[in-house]
Amino acid sequence: MKTILLFVFVLGAESSEKVTQVKPGETAKLECGVSTTNKNLKWERESQLIFDINGRTGASRNGKTPTTEKSKVLGNALHISSVSATDAGRFTCTVDGTPHHQRLLVVSVSVTPPDVLRLGSKAMLNCKVEGLVPEPQVEWQRPGGQPGNPQVNAVARSDAGTWLCCYSYNGERYTMDLMVGVEEPAPPTQNVSTSLPPSPKDVNKKKKCHNCQPGDVGFLSMEAMGLKLWMWIVIGAGGLVLVLVVVLSIVLPMRKKRMRRKARKLKTLRLPLKANDYCRCERPAAAAAPPRGRPREKPSTLPRQ
Repeated sequence: MKTILLFVFVLGAESSEKVTQVKPGETAKLECGVSTTNKNLKWERESQLIFDINGRTGASRNGKTPTTEKSKVLGNALHISSVSATDAGRFTCTVDGTPHHQRLLVVSVSVTPPDVLRLGSKAMLNCKVEGLVPEPQVEWQRPGGQPGNPQVNAVARSDAGTWLCCYSYNGERYTMDLMVGVEEPAPPTQNVSTSLPPSPKDVNKKKKCHNCQPGDVGFLSMEAMGLKLWMWIVIGAGGLVLVLVVVLSIVLPMRKKRMRRKARKLKTLRLPLKANDYCRCERPAAAAAPPRGRPREKPSTLPRQ
C-alpha cells in the first residue's frame, strides 16, 4: 500500500512539472507559477542551490554551480542565458516553503552535412534531448507532415522545408523544428582544351624533341614569347645602340653651342694690362738741372814760401 501511494505521489509530482524546451545557445525563462512578492524565494537545480532570496530584506545567497553564473531572477522567473546541455534538468522554485517544479529540456537538432543539401546527395538528421533520463525516443516529421526517415539516401526537392523532431514526455508530445535547404547540384566542369581552340601561348610553347641527340638543342635556340633567344639578344643590342645615338645627337650639339658661346665671349672681353705689358721706349737721359743761386768760388791756395 505504501509503495502504491509513493508511486502515485511521484507520478503526481512529475505530472505537475512545467516543461520548457530551448535550443543550445538560447535564453531559457523558467516561471515559478506563483507570486513571490515579499516572500522567501529559492531556486534549485537537481537539489543544488542557485539563488536563496529573503523576501523581507532582499538579501540573496548565491550557489556555486555553473548555471548560477549565467542566471538571474526577474520577478518570479529565472532567466538562464546561453543555455547548454549541462543546464538541462529539473528545477525547483520554493516560495515560503512550498515547492514548484520545472523541467528544462535542451534539444539539439542538426543535419549532416550542415547548411544546404544538394539534390541527389545523402543526408542524416540528428536530434538529441538533454534533461530526461532515460533519453526519449525521437521521430522525424517531413515538411509535408508525413513521417520521415532521419537517414535520407537521395535528397529531393520535396525535402526542403521545416522538419520536426518529435518526442513524448509524461503523456505530452513535444516538437523542435529544423529548417533544411536544398539546392541544385553544381554543373559538371567541362574540359576547356577539347571545346576551345588552343591559345597562342600553347601554340608557341616549345615542343619536345623526341628524335634529337644530346647537344642538338642549343642555348640560343630557346624560345621566349614566340621568339628565339638570339633574336632577343639582337633586339636588345640594337635598342642599346639606338639609345646611344639619340643621346649623342642631343648632347654633342649642345656642347658645340656652349663652346661657341664661350669663344665669342672671350673675343669681346678686354682684359686689363699688367705692369710688365707697358711699352718701354729708349730715350736719351735728361740733362742735369743747373745749380740754383750763385756759384761759390773756391779760395785760391797761397804760395808756399
